[in-house]
Amino acid sequence: MLVRYTSHGESCFSINDEDHSSEARAGSDSDPVKTVKIVIDRFNIIAAALLLMGLTACNKDADRVDRWYSQQQVVIGAKVFANRCASCHGQQAEGLGENWKARLEDGSLSPPPLNGSAHAWHHPLPLLLQIVQQGGALYGGKMPGFGSILSEAEQYAVISWFQSLWSDDIYLLWSKSEESLLQKGVKHDD
Repeated sequence: MLVRYTSHGESCFSINDEDHSSEARAGSDSDPVKTVKIVIDRFNIIAAALLLMGLTACNKDADRVDRWYSQQQVVIGAKVFANRCASCHGQQAEGLGENWKARLEDGSLSPPPLNGSAHAWHHPLPLLLQIVQQGGALYGGKMPGFGSILSEAEQYAVISWFQSLWSDDIYLLWSKSEESLLQKGVKHDD
C-alpha cells in the first residue's frame, strides 16, 4: 500500500507491505491468477512510488540555489541591517518611498528597495560592497558610508541578509552576471 507522509514539510511516499502480504499468502493457496495480479499490483505500486519520490521534493537540496553566503552571515546581517539600514531602506529592505526612482526635492535619489524588487540585484558584489563602504553619493544618493563603522565581515553580512530576501530567480540572474564578471577577469574577495 502506498503511504503518504510529511518529512520536513514536504510530501513523501513509502510502501506499506503489510496489506498485500496476507492477500498474497491467501492467493497462493487458492488462485495462481490472483497471486500474479497481486504481484503485478505490488510492482505497479512500487514503480509508482519510485516515480513519485523522484517527482516530489522529498530532498529540497535538489532544488536549492547555492548562494555565496552562510546562514550565520544572514543572521548577523539581519541585526546589522535592522540597526544601520532599516530606517532608510525599510525593515524588510522594501524601501520607504512610493517611487524610489524619483528624485527628492534636493535632487538626490531615494534609498532603493534592496529586497530584489528594485535594481540592487543588477550590481555585482564588489559594487554592492563599495556602496556599503563609501555610501551612495557617487550614485546620486545620500547614504553614508559604513566602511569605518562596520567590519568587513559585517559589510558582507548585511549584503547577504538582503540577498537572502531575493527570490531564487532573481538570485540566479544576479549570480549569472557575477559569473560573467569572473570569466572576464574581474575578481573580488568574499
